[in-house]
Amino acid sequence: MTISDTDLDEKGQSANITVQLDTPPKENVAVIATSSDPTEAQFVVNNQFQSSAELLFTPINWDVPQILKIQGQYDEIIDNNQTVRVNLEVLSDDPVYDELNDPDIKLIDPTGGPANLTFHNVDMTDPNGIAPFATGGTVTELNPNEPGFEQAIFPIQLTSRPSSNVEVSIDFAPDTPEIAEALLSISPPNRLLTFTPENWQIPQSFIITAKQEDIDYSSNNNFTLNIESTGQHPFSNKFWSVAVNREDNDVPGIFVDYPDSMTTSEAGNKVVLGVRLKMKPDENVTVKFVSSDISEGKITSSNQGTLTFNRDSWNTTQNIEVTGQSDSTADGAQNYNLTYTFSGDTIYESINSTSLLTEIITNQDENTPGFTMQLGNLGLSESGNCDYLAVRLNTKPMNSVTVEANITSNSSNKEADFVSDRTSCTNSNQIIDNCQPSPGLGLSFNSSNWNQSQLVCIKGEDDSDIDGSQQITLTIKSSSNDTNYNEKRSDFYPTNTDNDYAGILLGSVQYMASQRKYVLPVQLRAKPSSTVTVRLANDTSQIIKDAFETSSINLNSNNWNDQQFFKLRTGIDLSTEVTLQATGGGFNTTATTSLNLRSDNSSAAAGYEFIYFKEEAERFTSDDGGIYAFRLKLRNQPTAPVYLRLRSDEPGIGNPNRTGVTLDSTNWSLGEEIKVIGLDDKLNGNQAYRIQFYDVSSTDINYDNLLPQDIHLVNLDDDYRPSPLTSDIYEFDNTTTISGSCAGEISGDTSDFNISLPISVVKETDSPVATIKIALSQPIEGTVKLRIFSEDESEGYLIDEGSNPINFQDIIFNESNATTYQDISILGSQDWIDDGHQPFKIQLSVLNTNIPDYFGKSVSICLENEDDDKSGIEFNFGMSDENLLATSTIQDETKLGLRLLSEPENEVLFNFGSTNNFTVSPNTLSFSSERWSEFQEITIINKSIASVSDNLSITLKTNDPVYSNIFSFTDINNSYFQNKIPVYYQDDELQDLLIYMPKNEYINESGAQQEFTVKLRSKPSSGKEVFLPLSTSDSSEGRVSPTILIFDSTNWQTPQTIRVTGIDDYQIDGSQQFEVVIGAADKTFQKADPNYTTPERIVRFISLDSTEAGFIVYALDEQTDEAGGDAQITIQLKSKPKADVIISTSSTDTTKAVITQGSFLTFTTSNWFQPQTIKLIGLADGSTANDQDYSLEFSNSSSDDSNYDGLEIQSVPLKHLNLN
Repeated sequence: MTISDTDLDEKGQSANITVQLDTPPKENVAVIATSSDPTEAQFVVNNQFQSSAELLFTPINWDVPQILKIQGQYDEIIDNNQTVRVNLEVLSDDPVYDELNDPDIKLIDPTGGPANLTFHNVDMTDPNGIAPFATGGTVTELNPNEPGFEQAIFPIQLTSRPSSNVEVSIDFAPDTPEIAEALLSISPPNRLLTFTPENWQIPQSFIITAKQEDIDYSSNNNFTLNIESTGQHPFSNKFWSVAVNREDNDVPGIFVDYPDSMTTSEAGNKVVLGVRLKMKPDENVTVKFVSSDISEGKITSSNQGTLTFNRDSWNTTQNIEVTGQSDSTADGAQNYNLTYTFSGDTIYESINSTSLLTEIITNQDENTPGFTMQLGNLGLSESGNCDYLAVRLNTKPMNSVTVEANITSNSSNKEADFVSDRTSCTNSNQIIDNCQPSPGLGLSFNSSNWNQSQLVCIKGEDDSDIDGSQQITLTIKSSSNDTNYNEKRSDFYPTNTDNDYAGILLGSVQYMASQRKYVLPVQLRAKPSSTVTVRLANDTSQIIKDAFETSSINLNSNNWNDQQFFKLRTGIDLSTEVTLQATGGGFNTTATTSLNLRSDNSSAAAGYEFIYFKEEAERFTSDDGGIYAFRLKLRNQPTAPVYLRLRSDEPGIGNPNRTGVTLDSTNWSLGEEIKVIGLDDKLNGNQAYRIQFYDVSSTDINYDNLLPQDIHLVNLDDDYRPSPLTSDIYEFDNTTTISGSCAGEISGDTSDFNISLPISVVKETDSPVATIKIALSQPIEGTVKLRIFSEDESEGYLIDEGSNPINFQDIIFNESNATTYQDISILGSQDWIDDGHQPFKIQLSVLNTNIPDYFGKSVSICLENEDDDKSGIEFNFGMSDENLLATSTIQDETKLGLRLLSEPENEVLFNFGSTNNFTVSPNTLSFSSERWSEFQEITIINKSIASVSDNLSITLKTNDPVYSNIFSFTDINNSYFQNKIPVYYQDDELQDLLIYMPKNEYINESGAQQEFTVKLRSKPSSGKEVFLPLSTSDSSEGRVSPTILIFDSTNWQTPQTIRVTGIDDYQIDGSQQFEVVIGAADKTFQKADPNYTTPERIVRFISLDSTEAGFIVYALDEQTDEAGGDAQITIQLKSKPKADVIISTSSTDTTKAVITQGSFLTFTTSNWFQPQTIKLIGLADGSTANDQDYSLEFSNSSSDDSNYDGLEIQSVPLKHLNLN
């Protein structure tokens, strides 16, 4: 037998007696143990106390140790330490063990020596006898039902059971004045408490109460009473002196009834105090209450803190209401008080001072320090779009706060930069306030401007690379001596939209006099990834190919934006369009431009080209500041700067962002961008207007006074345009509540194992590996094999060394590695379900062992899988660039895509409702656990005929535990989705023309033509027609056909063609600009629609001058002879001169022929086109020679018309016939 200890105690200290047999018995052996004093110690058998216990050994388990557990007992008596002996009795049919006596038992004590079965139960009963209690109290001269009533209570409680009665008495101290008996009452009346062995555990109390009287005994307010006890030890001769303070209500003053909580808050929580007088006054008494800190709390009751009491109402409670005040400062909870003063009654006034309430009031701070930051979400772009971040503080700071902004991106290029002037942004009208002048140096906030938003503006940078849209990081950091605002950081992630694309930029064909060549400038719109080859398109006609001397041009990342030139042949007339194609370096695109080559190799005609960023039908601005942009460039390089002025014909509807443009040798081929900004015109319906170029000046005569086309626009009336949704993604917090986390808890047979758990939380994605390290807690002789597995692989699973999932892992410990840690690796499982953080357990259990102590051992380790799924919905607004659904006259339907953000457990149905303004198809979308992450689409078809906004309502049908609540909760970005989407129909029709401009505006005097088309923007009345007269501003330069257009309700949308033909005026007057005028609708016709009114519109054309100075010479007869035969030659001008043209003629051999008519010729502005005749008569020279050649010579012309002055006229060869 072995005993673990001999000391027990009354608090449950126990000891084990381990018993085993020395030799195998032939029969069962029973060992019976009995406690000599069950009140002091008993055996624990099956979790119950018994005075005796029995062990049974058999021939099979004789050598297996068995344990007797003995435990000390609490007897509630102070009896000091007690000795308890365990008596053993051995019973068996085996004579060897039958009636075995103590001397035959080998007993081993904890130190290994012999001992007896004697134990000591240590007495743990409280030796004081009576529990401590408070020795002071206050009584008030009030009735029990009155607020403020107090008694002094002294509770008496014995700490152990007495063997006989204990008495405790109370009485006034010997030196207490006699008046005490008149002022105080004591309960119980006999002033004695008796405790018996039966009721000793029940507390009893002495209660002191103030007696009521009408005399001011406030000078007698402190009394002392003595409490004594009698009885056996330890209750005898106990003594306490207690103090009682009596508050007399017959003294001037107030009673205040305090609420349970004396706490106000900056949110407006209130405290209500009840006030009454302590003593009846002789006169009316006014009590004035004032808050000690009105910035924290104000008196808000209607009495404003002024209470008046009289002799009848002096003890009637009146209330004061105090309300917490917000100071906008995060200053924590602040204490304040109320002061009060008396007036009116002389007795009350005599005690006047600025008194404070005995209890303070605490104003809870509701101000949460931090920043309110709102990104404008306007979208950056390389075209110059800006975005802004509005920043302000949530609370008034204690010290100044500096907020610094920084921009970073993963791109190798600079994607964005700060701007201080919003007018430098293409979307300046969308920026809500002025930008901070130096955002890089920091925004400054103080106690004056803390709640005023300051704007950090950033502008997209153009990097010339086709790198797609790039996300940038806008980091906001703060610094301040106010700890609430020091070292705070927020990140925002706007995107810079790429404006670079694989395109070809073609200039205008120009004549380079230095090279005597026409050239076509070409460059790329963006930097290529490798060499790009630009050549004529494959389907180019042979005529155009023959015009090009350069077959191809190579551009690369170094010269992509430097103009390269295609050289073209001279001496040909060619007016056509040519298409170039680019391949390689990420380019596979084409571009088209006009060719206008002239055989005389003079400069190409002056003119303009427009680059429109939207199609003709989409040239809209809008009431809310919508912008339309275009670029204006020249067709050839000017010899001097060209200055153009422009304006709106309706400045109250829309205006250009600039009033003038200058194009010169540096920018003529790329041009200048002009933006037109719509204004809120306060007019109903859409409004047509145009941008006019009304003044062009240049010392280059080809461009001086040459006007570009007007730009025709429509300002859309968007008064019905709704506000878009704040986002296209709504993520919602999971409403499923997961019970308290057990992560990191280890349970089971933990003493047998050493377990290390550095990480107890895994994640569904990008999870750290949770590695459990396990070893045995002590060396072993044998083998222990553990099996480890996850109880819930849907939340976490085991992996092998190659990170491959496994169902279980076996670990073996033996003599060599028992205490060496072995690793178990676990990863979190991705379930795509928004189920919150989920606990799961890793189970370790002994699979097999040859060591009995490890049979059935197991350990459970709790981990947590951190959920990264958010329930919610994402919208795809498809054809709209805003988070709303927009349709129009041109586009009467649009699409909406919808998908879930996490896998639902049950089917989720969304139903969409049609209205009088639109229909929806289909009207139901279904999402399941198999199909939830893909966008599903509905089509919204407009039914309205007038601009209107509406809402697409969405209802939800599901019993999914998460998605059934998503329309009821604010999303994680504090955006409340109200299950409806704004739908907008824009009526973009109006009474106006839609003009599809000609490819270029050139015609010539040789009869070259141009065409353009016109249709109406809206439908005329049924059965009526719209008549549009056509004319030209200069009929000598061009004519128009037809001269009238007729539209009705059936053909108003069909474009009608207008043809413009050049006319030769036979004058050298240069290229002349004229206008085709489309007049206002003519209502004089019988069938004219009286309600359809269109403004006058013009389209400008340039008639290229093909007339030149020169002479037409024609020989009617080229021979003379010796018989007087004559030769006749006629001459006339090619064009009408501006002044007389004089020429003289002569014969080169007057021996052969002489001029008899036309020696001197004069051509005027009247006869320039009439041939004049020169006649030569042959002479006989007597020679017998053969026929002789000679010529008619012309002098150089003489004229005040510079075109005709000094022109050389080719001589006419003649022959003189010899008749001899």
